[in-house]
Formats: sequence, structure tokens, C-alpha cells
Amino acid sequence: VENPTLFFVRALRETLQRLGTTVSGEAMDIDDLDEIKTSVDGDLRVLTTHRSAPLSDIAATLMTVSQNLYAETLLRTLDEGHPERTSAGGRSVVREVLESWGIDPSRVIVADGSGLSRYNYVTARALVEVLQRMHADPRHAAPFRATLPVAAQSGTLKTRLTGTAAAGNVHAKTGSMSNVRALSGYVTSADGEPLVFAILANNFPGPAGPVLAVIDRLVTQLASSTRFDSGRPATHEPLGQHQR
Repeated sequence: VENPTLFFVRALRETLQRLGTTVSGEAMDIDDLDEIKTSVDGDLRVLTTHRSAPLSDIAATLMTVSQNLYAETLLRTLDEGHPERTSAGGRSVVREVLESWGIDPSRVIVADGSGLSRYNYVTARALVEVLQRMHADPRHAAPFRATLPVAAQSGTLKTRLTGTAAAGNVHAKTGSMSNVRALSGYVTSADGEPLVFAILANNFPGPAGPVLAVIDRLVTQLASSTRFDSGRPATHEPLGQHQR
């Protein structure tokens, strides 16, 4: 859906006509109308105003069930400087934010909002750095974490990691397409230490089942681990990190 506004008003027009309401003229995006006309004459009236749910609610749907259309729309929404809200403008905003966070731009190439393009590239370290940044920001930490599927409980992780130390513990986002499986998010270790992890499996042959099993074993190991497992003292640092 390149223009969500136009998509909506066309659907509205068709629905009204189907219900017997006469509608003259074509459906249009108000951004395509002459600014002078919309501001000075009385031909145009606001019939109704609707505000969407807050971003925290929209993001919960996007992340929990991997709603790709939401992701594509939100990428365009980032481009506040242009009325048409382009994906190119959204990608530019993403790059600016990541660079302001000190994340090496060579580690992230954004092609679309959903992640379905084969031209998206990101390293595990870059994902970990983003997750750490969100965890450390008091404005975003709790709302962001609440959007993530919970192992053995919700969304795309509802049927995974059941009966393990990760169940109800891991909050993470899945990623999947042909021959690609990924999981990144947060887990609390056995001695109460919060950890962030990112696991990416690319270009594997055969079915995804064995790859998912390895990913789940890795995450379960993190949930079951303690600092004493490696002989290190159990001093809780700001946020441990793991990349695979």
C-alpha cells in the first residue's frame, strides 16, 4: 500500500456507494489538493476526525504477530519533513538515529520497513546495541519490552521454548524468511542478571526445524546460566550481551 490515505478513502467511497449513498467526485488524498483552496473557501468541510491508537498499541500488534503492513507504514511515518511520507525519507531518519546512538552505519543497511527485502543487512552486534539503547532509556524501556513476544506465552513465540527456563522469561522478536531464522531480545539469567542477545542464521540448507532447535537451546542456556558457570564473579553489569 504505497499511499495508506488514498487506500482508505477509496475503500470508504466504495463502501458508501455500496450502501446506497451518492458520492460525487473521485477519492483523493488531501495532500494532493491545492493548499490555497483547502484553506480559503468553504467547499471543503471536516466530516469526522479520527486519531489512531497510540504508538505503544500499534507497536504491540506489529511486533507480537509480525504485522508487515504496519512496519512498512511506520517506516514512511518517520518522514515528517515530506507530506507524501516516503520510504526513502523513513530510511534516512533511521540512519540518522542509529548514527546519533553511535552505531556503526556499516553494520546496518535498511531497505524496507518489514525486513522482507533481501537487501536488508544488519549484524548481530548492531541489534544488540539497539536493544541495549532501548533498555537504558527510561522513556522507552518498558513500552518497548511490552511489544515483544514472550516465550511460551504470546505472539510468534507462543509455541516455542515451552517447559524451559526461557518460558515466560524471554522477550524477543522473531525473524523469518526462506532459509533465514533470527531471534533477538532480552532474557534474565538464573542469577537474575538481565541479558540481551541476537542470533542470526542465514542461508542454511534444508528445513528450518533443526535451526530453530539450536536457537532455542542457545536462549535456554542463557536463561539457565549464571556468572559462576564461567568462574566469573556474579557482579551484575548494566546489561550483558551475546551475539551469534
